Amino acid sequence: MTNDLKHILRSVEYAEVTIESNKAPILLSIWKSCEEDRCIVFYPGTATHPLFYETFLSALACNNFNVIGVHPVCHGNSPRVKKIFDFEELVQNGMDAVTYAIKNLNKNIVVMGSSQGGIVAIALAGKDKRIQAVFPHNILVPSIPDSITVTRFPNILKKVYRPVVQMVKLVAKVLPELPIPVRFYLDLKKVSGDKQIIKQFIAILTDL
Repeated sequence: MTNDLKHILRSVEYAEVTIESNKAPILLSIWKSCEEDRCIVFYPGTATHPLFYETFLSALACNNFNVIGVHPVCHGNSPRVKKIFDFEELVQNGMDAVTYAIKNLNKNIVVMGSSQGGIVAIALAGKDKRIQAVFPHNILVPSIPDSITVTRFPNILKKVYRPVVQMVKLVAKVLPELPIPVRFYLDLKKVSGDKQIIKQFIAILTDL
């Protein structure tokens, strides 16, 4: 990163607020441009949080966007108040972030997400009619057998992908509190070729 870019990013107004979503507190990271600028509600990827994408989100704010990064329930800097939560609760977190944006900024709402956050962003846009557009930063569609190629599991499992998914769902139903480390199933080298990003991601996992 150049010194000029570092100076610009430091000049962006940043704040954090805590809101209630589904009877649990969640944190929002806010990079503010001008009140009338379009607002992006951003969802992070698996096990990460908006500050993992700070350079990217700050750059968006520098280019006339207000950015609200969602720390989903029990993720990132949100308080660890629940042991179990589901996908629908993550979507509700986004809806409540949209409500915050409309009340405190404006109604020009776009949602964006990365990886798992891209999936949540798509689901959120389909459910919340207040959203004007959705742009997944990138997205992994777990219903597609090829998605197994970014995991640690052998590619041959693509041939029996659906039964494997059903088995995982069964285990989740029987043992809903079973902790599964991200590194157990996700191959970080397949996610990014940047050693610094992998190092940063591992640091986040260590803090969990």
